[in-house]
Amino acid sequence: MVVEHEDADMGYETLRDELRTIVAEHADDCRIYGSRADADIRSAEDALGVTFPEEYRSFIRDFGAADFYGFEVYGVLGHEPSLESNVPSCVWVTQSERKHGLPAEFVVISASGDGVTYVLSTVSPFEVYAYGGYDFATHPPKAVEPSFGELLRKYIDQAQRMIDEDDE
Repeated sequence: MVVEHEDADMGYETLRDELRTIVAEHADDCRIYGSRADADIRSAEDALGVTFPEEYRSFIRDFGAADFYGFEVYGVLGHEPSLESNVPSCVWVTQSERKHGLPAEFVVISASGDGVTYVLSTVSPFEVYAYGGYDFATHPPKAVEPSFGELLRKYIDQAQRMIDEDDE
């Protein structure tokens, strides 16, 4: 089990470094909200009544939240997450979605432009789910990625393809 955890950490470190490179080389197409202290992350968790998976905590610690090449990953924007009132605050969006029935174990981490919302389960195995609409009883969120890191990998790969196309 320890080896799996170390592999997951190394995988996230690679993603972090790739995202940092994209941001550094293409600042006009990216926005990073700044690293967050563990106290800020705990405050967001407390506001939502959950504990974030470690991979997502690391992302928030490193970036706060991010928007790169049209791929927005929600997170923690400041020192008082419970007072945040706009996207890309995972606290604000999650609290808003819970008013429509989003189950309490999910945290909203992203949304597509076509009405699909991505949520991260805070219950092991910490998969990423997607849903559209608010009829959770009839159409519950469906697993689409095995982890936050896999969704981030998909976003980074798609952004890199866009960068490569721009460079041609």
